[in-house]
Formats: sequence, structure tokens, C-alpha cells
Amino acid sequence: NYTYLNQLKILKQSNDVLICKADKNQCLVALDKINYKNECLRQLSDIKSYRLLEHTIAGDNIIKINAVLDKYLSLKIITHKMKQRLTPNENFNTRKFYVLPKVHKSLTKWPSPQMPPGRPIVNNRFSELHKICIYLQKIIADLNRDNIYTLFSTDELIHKIKKFNQTTVLKLNDYLLTGDIDSLYTNMKLDKCMNILSNRLINSKYAKLRSFILELTSIVLFRYDFNFDGKHYLKINGVSMGCSFALDLANMYLNIFDLTITSLSNNLLFYSRLVDDTLSIFRGNKRELETFMKEVNLIFPELKLNFEFDKNCINFLDLSIYKYIQTEVHLTTDDKTEISDSVLLGHKLYVKPGNSISVVN
Repeated sequence: NYTYLNQLKILKQSNDVLICKADKNQCLVALDKINYKNECLRQLSDIKSYRLLEHTIAGDNIIKINAVLDKYLSLKIITHKMKQRLTPNENFNTRKFYVLPKVHKSLTKWPSPQMPPGRPIVNNRFSELHKICIYLQKIIADLNRDNIYTLFSTDELIHKIKKFNQTTVLKLNDYLLTGDIDSLYTNMKLDKCMNILSNRLINSKYAKLRSFILELTSIVLFRYDFNFDGKHYLKINGVSMGCSFALDLANMYLNIFDLTITSLSNNLLFYSRLVDDTLSIFRGNKRELETFMKEVNLIFPELKLNFEFDKNCINFLDLSIYKYIQTEVHLTTDDKTEISDSVLLGHKLYVKPGNSISVVN
């Protein structure tokens, strides 16, 4: 569309307009730069999550990383080759803070009429922590392979629903239920992250590297500083998206959450989660459903799920999920006459996809 492209070119030439991707790669957004900056500053003013620094601590991080590498090399836990691979580069990028506008959120949840809430991202690419974050990401992702409830794309969900349809017949009053974990990454407790990772490492193939992995993870989680608008900040609570292992650590954090949810009620017929969005099918009356939702929000007090439910149709990310009546046609011959008879088998799920959403680091 040439008209659309020409409009974008004109907007890009303006010093007052910022063009960026929306959250979940849904579209491009043109924003007033002042409104965008105010949204960033609104988030950074949260003293429970961020602290203003006088200067960057990246140099100190390099010293600490090198000390850990030297320690475990002397203990013969790691090799010279591994130390060389994980040693930070002398020339590195400063981490930068930015937000992705959540244009899919209801206008009632926008902090101002002109600016949707932003998903905070801190770009870690080629920083002093970049190498160890990539190393840790591979390990944490490997430890997560046994979580059967985690999805990485809506295509995976469509496949799971097809398998579900092969084995399960729904009833008219079964509920379709979605949950959105409010600000997951921001509300993850760092000490809990460390404890969960520590426990997962104990009986894993990485057990011998457990202390080494935990010390490196601690540096990243507790010393993840960044720059915005010429000022330096430290993330003091939650995990920053943009860190290579943020997604995998979030999935590990929620593994206990998933297992607890699926054991809460025998009325839960289906459950899957794509990062901070959950999809469930619940068989029961409305009072039982409300009790279930309350119990879910007691699992991790720091996390809150915002639920939506319906008996016929529900939206999940880019998908619309419907219940439809499945029928089977029987041909009978009474008095040698062929008769078509439609027999109700029950309800199945139908998925109307949009553009597939995938999780990327």
C-alpha cells in the first residue's frame, strides 16, 4: 500500500513522532515522543522495581564475573576454554531501556488517553553480561523441557486443541477460561528465582556446576543496570525482558504454578500457558469456577491473574476459540428408503487463527 508507506515516511521525518513495534509484534505504532518518554519515566519512578544510580556498575560487573571464572577454574569446575568463552569483552554496549506499547489493552487500562501502557525491555545485546546470559539461557531452557503445559507459539496451542478434540467431548455448560498474569516479569521475586533455579539444579546433569551457575545468575539478576535518557538505573525487583534467559526463567518460575493449578480441581479439563497468558477449560457451575479462580490467585501472592470466561467463545492472544456442536450422519434403510439422520455427539473446540504469535527472546 503506497499510501501507507508514504504516510510512514512523512511521520519518520518528524522530530516529534516515534515509530516502533507494538507489544506482541501486533503492528507498527506512531507515538508522540513526549508521551512515550512520560510512560518510560512513569514506570521507572516505581521505587519497588527500580533505583536511580549515580553511575553504571558495568565495570564492577566485569570484575565480579572474572573473579567467579578464576575461582571455578582453580577448582577445576570449568576449563580454560569455558573461561575464555565467558570472559566479558573490554568493549561492550550499555544496556538501554525502552517500552513496547500494549495497544491490545483496553483503553480503560491506558495510563493516559494518548499512550497505552508499555512492556518494559532492557536490551542486553553485547553488554558485559551478554556472554554469561547466553550460557545461562541454554541451561535454564534445558531444565524446562519437562514442563508439558508451556507453549512457545499459538501454532502449538492449535495442535494441542486438535489432540484434545480427539479424546474429549465438551458439554454445553463447560467454561472457556483465559487468564492474563499481570506484569509477570516485573513481579517475579528475585530470591524466589534463585531458590527455584537452585532446586532444579540439584538432581540435574548440571549438578556439579550448580554453585558456578548460581553465582553467575546472581550477578545478572541483582546487578542488571541500564541507561535511559542519560540516567542510570538498577532493576531491584523482577526480571528484565531483554535478558537472554528471562523467558526461560519465567517458565521455570511458573512451572510450580502450572502444576499447582492442574491439581487444584478435577473440573479442569484442559490447561496450557504461553508465557503470561493461560487457557483453560473448566467443567462446573459458576460458583465452582469463581472458587477455582480465587484459589489460583493464592498460589503465588506476588502474581495476579485477570480472568475472562465464556461458555461459547473466548479470545486467546490472536486466536478466537469457539465451541461447536459435532454431529454424525447416519444412513438407515427403513422399508428400503435411505434416510439421513443427524445425531448429536457433543461439543468440540474450533479455533479461528489470526497471525501466529511466537515467543522470541
